[in-house]
Amino acid sequence: MIKRANKLTALLAAATTVASIAPAGVHAADYKRISSEDGTIYSAKAFKDGSYVVDGNIVDEDTDAVYYVKDGKYTELEDVNSGSTLELYGDHYLSVDNGDYFIDLNTGKVTDDDVEADTRDDLQLTIKKNLRNVDRYNVNGLPTISADNLLAGPKYGKVWYKVGGDVTIADGTNEGKPATIYTDIDGNYIDGDYNLGSIKVITTAGGTQKTSVIENNEDLVNAVSDSKVSASVSNTKVIGQDDNNIYRTATITVTANSSDVSIKSINGVNVATADSSVIQAVTEGTSYSFNVIQKISKAQASDEIDDAKYAKSVTNYMICDKDGKVSSDAKAFYEMANNDKVSVANGRLIAYTVSDSKITVASTGLKSKGALNYLDAESSVTKNATAVDTDVDGNVYRLDEGYIYEFDNTDDWNKLYRVDGSMKNMSIYDSNDMVVWDKNNEVYSLVGFNSSTSDNNDSDNNDSNNSNNTVAPVVAGWNQAADGTYTYVNADGTTVKGWFQSPLSGKWFYMDPTTGVMQTGWVQSPYSGKWFYMDPTNGDMQTGWVQSPYSGKWFYMNPSNG
Repeated sequence: MIKRANKLTALLAAATTVASIAPAGVHAADYKRISSEDGTIYSAKAFKDGSYVVDGNIVDEDTDAVYYVKDGKYTELEDVNSGSTLELYGDHYLSVDNGDYFIDLNTGKVTDDDVEADTRDDLQLTIKKNLRNVDRYNVNGLPTISADNLLAGPKYGKVWYKVGGDVTIADGTNEGKPATIYTDIDGNYIDGDYNLGSIKVITTAGGTQKTSVIENNEDLVNAVSDSKVSASVSNTKVIGQDDNNIYRTATITVTANSSDVSIKSINGVNVATADSSVIQAVTEGTSYSFNVIQKISKAQASDEIDDAKYAKSVTNYMICDKDGKVSSDAKAFYEMANNDKVSVANGRLIAYTVSDSKITVASTGLKSKGALNYLDAESSVTKNATAVDTDVDGNVYRLDEGYIYEFDNTDDWNKLYRVDGSMKNMSIYDSNDMVVWDKNNEVYSLVGFNSSTSDNNDSDNNDSNNSNNTVAPVVAGWNQAADGTYTYVNADGTTVKGWFQSPLSGKWFYMDPTTGVMQTGWVQSPYSGKWFYMDPTNGDMQTGWVQSPYSGKWFYMNPSNG
């Protein structure tokens, strides 16, 4: 109740004016409120187009089971036990209990074939065949394709592996060194080290200088005074991939083969004045190394090196700013990329780490200026996070106090959804398909499944002899209409009207007595005639001091009953 020392008539007149212009439902400018359902979820995996695999008690009150959810229909997966571990493999499979079963997320079908192991076995034979007549490599025994050599990449992405086993370079500058080969599951491979992109080196001797471009790790390139320069790559670590490229950290070393020649600059950066975090002297004057992030195309070049396929393009991004100077943000990003998780979204790299219910995230663009490729890095930001996940496109999400945020891939978070404040877990396919739940409070939300339009009267679903055990879920909890307004539906299907206390949060809401639509802003109770102020975004009754977003005036609401 309002307890402000203004004349009641003037106050009511003002409130009436505000109520007449206040929206009838939730009209948040930047996020939606998602309805919640009653039920216990132990684990879940979201998929595209409103499909999910859910382990829990969500169809009746007595049965724990694993369900494949599609178009609002829950199909029990009888071969999969509740409590099984569910891990993603490839673009549309779930591994159950480390390969005991696999669930096809496109169809919901369960197979006892070990899809992952079978894929590796087939690939092992294919890559052996593909490398058999390649002069660049010595292949001793069968190349290995192991789970440990699965390349880091986005969820639901195409699978790529690093080829293991005893495969070495047969001859040339790198003879005897282990070969670095990346391959997709069809055996389309690339040599990961041969192509070095374009490394521009200026050498000097006796007052003259020459510009050379090194393009691979085999050739000795002409430099000043009949000398040669070459480059090698080491300390490689794949940190991520997208549809077209593999990204890895690496160290490149450029060396002149004559002590009478000095290296003046690399990619436009003067080696004499460069910060040691950008370019380091291995042998002063003739050999320098620098750390990079390499962007390696998955597409094969049209040419070959001794019958071997190699990457069509490679770009080396140095750990510096656009002027070749030291960048604290670039250094920090590179360190995170080497030690923490990395996601790739829209061509930008996002490094993040989660600890003590907080996420620290940093991002960088990959930019070029003349001969220099550099990191356009942002400072890291730290936020609270109850849960963290990434999606099929590499975007990063966090859950915090009932809100789901998406990182903008630069330095900020966008608020996407409001869910029940008790939610602790989430699984995300993309911004339109996700599962959010809290086991202890027995509540969950399926983002992307419109429960208000599900068909609960399908005769097939009510057939007790249905061989698929397919049933429709009870439509209960918060529901959002197409116009953005909210209603609350009881378990028996009736819509709540009038005053309503949420059974989950304990907060009070006022639902229109005729339509059941949740009200916001100033509300006059038709029962007592008293005025109440409902949060303009979330609709819950406010207590204590409240500042009107419309007039800017302050009001004091009864702390116990509004």
